Amino acid sequence: MKSYPLILDNFSVTLFDRTLFNIDSFIPEPGTSTAITGMTGTGKSVLLSALAGLLPAYPFKLTGSMKLNGFYAYQDGVKTNYKIWNQIRQKGIVFIPAESAQAMNPSLSLEQNLKLLAPDSRDLIEQRLNEYFGINFKKFTKYYPDEVSGGELQRITLMILLSRQGGLLYLDEPTVNLDRNLRKRFIQFLNEEVLTQKDKTILMASHDIDFVRALSMDTIIALEDGQFKYLDALPESSGYEKPKPNEITGPGLELQKVSQHYKIRGVFGEHDFYAFRNLSIKFSESIIYGISGPSGCGKTSMIRSILRLVDGTSGNIVLDKQNLVELKRKENGNDPAAFKPFRKKMSVVQQDSRFAFFPDLSIRDSFTQIFPQQG
Repeated sequence: MKSYPLILDNFSVTLFDRTLFNIDSFIPEPGTSTAITGMTGTGKSVLLSALAGLLPAYPFKLTGSMKLNGFYAYQDGVKTNYKIWNQIRQKGIVFIPAESAQAMNPSLSLEQNLKLLAPDSRDLIEQRLNEYFGINFKKFTKYYPDEVSGGELQRITLMILLSRQGGLLYLDEPTVNLDRNLRKRFIQFLNEEVLTQKDKTILMASHDIDFVRALSMDTIIALEDGQFKYLDALPESSGYEKPKPNEITGPGLELQKVSQHYKIRGVFGEHDFYAFRNLSIKFSESIIYGISGPSGCGKTSMIRSILRLVDGTSGNIVLDKQNLVELKRKENGNDPAAFKPFRKKMSVVQQDSRFAFFPDLSIRDSFTQIFPQQG
């Protein structure tokens, strides 16, 4: 009898009183790849979390059944016991979350994380990192996850997880933190090293239509209105018309020979690291600026320096004729009185916008906390 790695039967997930999706039947062939597309918020990530057994019982409610690697993972919406899930995982499930850094233990170095996650694949990981991403892993072994850039950590984590043994692979928005050039290399890697092997059954969720189009996927599904819709071809991406720039109304923000210095901890103590040095630039009012550059070049560090969220900043950051570096030398969780008027002029959209909310408050209550502080 043919064995299928994944079988869904009348499988649905409800969040409070809203049904995210209801899948009548889904049985991918062993060794095939399926891309699940759809707009943000349609439930793609929730689906993969449920398939990996990571969805909390509250506030989600599940119905139907799911089989993984020949075992019932859910029956009548109820998750089966630990012993069964242990047998499922022993047969091999690899789940790569959208923020793949979540798979890394922050208290361990990158070397220790590799030994924990993929101890038998070190040579393969080093070869893939060097060939496709130009990373010499030996230079990163002593660093901890929070000591490298988001893009560097994403590349290292992806290669570690994608080199693990397992017949069932879930990828959730894997292009997060990858710039355009790195995305091209990652596409090449997936097409050459993963999708052609046919030794894994792959499910990937992505709203990046151009990324999915470039991959050699066997099946493409759109998750729309809570249902699977099989696609013969992906829709064309709609263009974006650049608006007319605003007129310059006056001086805005100026960086004068700004450097950002960090102390990096390691096995043999701390050592110095500069995200950038002697950066000078003027930003005029009413103009939108785009700062581009490869992962790890210091873009995020520059924003954090301007917001005065890090120590080790030298030079002048001038706003309204005041030097923000002098107004707030140290980041200790509190703004000095002289700096508070400038904080009200600042807004930030973080890389992971979920961090803008309080995890122990509802969205409504988070708003009441955030907006009064903005004046």
